[in-house]
Amino acid sequence: MSGYYLVRPQSPNIFESIFDKKNVVGVGWSEVDFFSCKDGTEVHDKVYDVYYKGQPYFPATVSRWCNQAARFKDIKAGAKIIVPLPYELALAKAKGQESYDKTLIQPLDVANLQLVEYKRDAAGNVARISRSRLSHGLQSRLRMMGSICLDLDDFATEIDYLFQYGEDAYETAFSNSLNDKMAEARKCLLENIQKGKTQLQAGGAGFEGLICALLQCIGYDNARILPKNDLPAGCDADVIASRYDNILGEIKILAQVKHHTGVSGKTGVAS
Repeated sequence: MSGYYLVRPQSPNIFESIFDKKNVVGVGWSEVDFFSCKDGTEVHDKVYDVYYKGQPYFPATVSRWCNQAARFKDIKAGAKIIVPLPYELALAKAKGQESYDKTLIQPLDVANLQLVEYKRDAAGNVARISRSRLSHGLQSRLRMMGSICLDLDDFATEIDYLFQYGEDAYETAFSNSLNDKMAEARKCLLENIQKGKTQLQAGGAGFEGLICALLQCIGYDNARILPKNDLPAGCDADVIASRYDNILGEIKILAQVKHHTGVSGKTGVAS
C-alpha cells in the first residue's frame, strides 16, 4: 500500500496558482531543500535545526511539525492525497517525483513539491467534492489544527471510494457493504437449510413456511401455503403469492417447494 495523506495548501490562492497549474502538492519549510535529502529522517533533522532549534516552542508542537515535514518527503508513487479547500476537497495521486523550486521560497513559502495527478472532470477542471459528503470522522480529521501533511491510512476504504465514486462515495460504500452482508446472510441461510441447522418445522412443511415468509418480506402480502387438494389433478404447488404492481397489475406466483435430495419429475410442476 502506497499510503493515504492530507496535504494542505496554505491558501486557496496557492492551490489555484501553484497546485492546480503545476499539478503538484507542496509544503513550506522552504529554507530546507527536501529534494536533496535522502529520506524523511534527514528532512526531520534539518527542519528542526533550521526552524526550531533553540526556539521557545512546545516540544510536542515542534515534534508534530517536524514529523509532518518528514511525512511529506516520504510520500511514494501511487499514494492517494486529499487536498482540503474551503468547504470542498480535491483528490490527487502521487507520481513519485519531487522537486525544489527556489522561486517559491518568497513570499509563498511552498518550495518543496511533489508531482501529482489530480482527479479532473470532463472539462479538465480539478474535480471538487463537498466536505459535507464525507463521513463525520474524515470531516473532523480535515479540520485538525496545525495539519499540513497528515497520515489518513485510517480512512483508506472511504478514500478509495472517493476516488472511484466521487461525491456518491459514502452512500455507495454503505450500499455495497449492506449488499455484501445480505449476500453473506443468504449464503449462510442456504447452507444451514441444506444441512438441517435451522429451527424450521421438520420436513417440507417447515421449508414451505420459510418460502411463504420470504415472499411476504419482498412484498407478496397474500402469500400462503396451499392445501394439497387445492389444484387440479396432475398439478402440484405448495405456496401461492400475489402482489399488485402499478404498471403490470396483479403478479401471481405459484411455488413448488422441494426439501429433499434427488431429482423432481416434470409431473409435479403446476400449470
